[in-house]
Amino acid sequence: MAKQSGSGTLKVVDPQEHARLIVDGLVGAGVEMVASLPDLKVVEVIRALERESRLRHVPLCREEEGVGICAGAFLAGKRGALLMQNGGFLNACNGLTTTALQFEIPMLLLIYYAGDRGDRGFATVGAMTEPVLRALGIRYEVLRDVSEAPRILREYQILAEDSKRPVALLLTQDVLGVRGVRLSYEGEPLPPGPHPTPAFGGERASGPSRGPGDLVRAVAPQQSAEERPTRYQCLEALADALGDALTVSAGGTYREWEALRPSEGNLRGRTLGLVSSMGLGLALSLPRRRVVVLDGDGALLMNLCGLPTIAWQGPANLLHVVFDNGCYEASGSTATATAAGADLVAMAQGAGYRRAAWVATPEDLRREVGRSLEAKQLTFIGIKVRPGRERGLAESSVDEIELKYRFMRHVEATEGVPVLRGSF
Repeated sequence: MAKQSGSGTLKVVDPQEHARLIVDGLVGAGVEMVASLPDLKVVEVIRALERESRLRHVPLCREEEGVGICAGAFLAGKRGALLMQNGGFLNACNGLTTTALQFEIPMLLLIYYAGDRGDRGFATVGAMTEPVLRALGIRYEVLRDVSEAPRILREYQILAEDSKRPVALLLTQDVLGVRGVRLSYEGEPLPPGPHPTPAFGGERASGPSRGPGDLVRAVAPQQSAEERPTRYQCLEALADALGDALTVSAGGTYREWEALRPSEGNLRGRTLGLVSSMGLGLALSLPRRRVVVLDGDGALLMNLCGLPTIAWQGPANLLHVVFDNGCYEASGSTATATAAGADLVAMAQGAGYRRAAWVATPEDLRREVGRSLEAKQLTFIGIKVRPGRERGLAESSVDEIELKYRFMRHVEATEGVPVLRGSF
């Protein structure tokens, strides 16, 4: 609590009270999931999110993950928001462009406005924030009066849904109640989260700690390139093994998978690396539905920050399969770090996945997937495959917008819950 002068009078400013009003405003706007990366000025908001049982808080390791998580939540019928500093907003621009804008996915961006007037140290970031928002076509407002926060949050959530786009609120030091307040949280760590209240009717995992029966086999099989299966052969082995699972994949993997197991529950991502984050958003929002991420080494290497985030949340209904061909196949087949020895299963193990294993053959993959489905535990499976795509497959004639609606209607029909919201 601190004293601050305004209009010639002395008033008490309480950052905790400001944070409570903002979080209450999010709940009042119908937001059900908030992904965040902290800044010292928004710590009280994050503390309030951790205490709030009416929404799910997902701490991030990098801001762009939050775009994928909020997108996945939206596709399952949940309203999402992303809390970050404006430097983090700049980090997230690729995901915002190729996922949120390209798929027309509404989400509320709460951006701490570092470099605002009277704020030292971030003038350049501050100067870039509004021009970049305008360049992206993201409508925004600068919030300075916390008493207006509940109303404006509600109005901007409506705007996001009606325009089918992200919208942004720039949170100033005034609205956060921290202008002129000396903040220090040394020796006062946030709780490890996630908070213990179940979200969306599902159980929360305990996080990345391991227990008896957990599978960890982090030694890649020794195979020559010729001995490795193709990705298509691996997908073929899975085609009738996943039941009604929702799947998220990208690029050549999506085309091959759609040819082998056509389904309106197959989602294609466009932001390289974000399929795992989208899968996490789906899995958290639909805790009783199996969600399978079909990933690649190049894509995963671009979002390694997502591994500890997924492990921290620990959704028991998420299966993460990575086909490691040692190259960026869609970008000229130049080598990835795995070709030089980087071990993705070991990374997943270190990040805290409860089950992590290499397999060598399509039959091994099918068997391990079956065990994962039985175990009902967050699982990461890696398999080394030969580079190359299956020839002769038809290109998808479905664009991102049609794919989005097709997927959401499939979730509605199979889950028996409302997902799509009308504008009127």
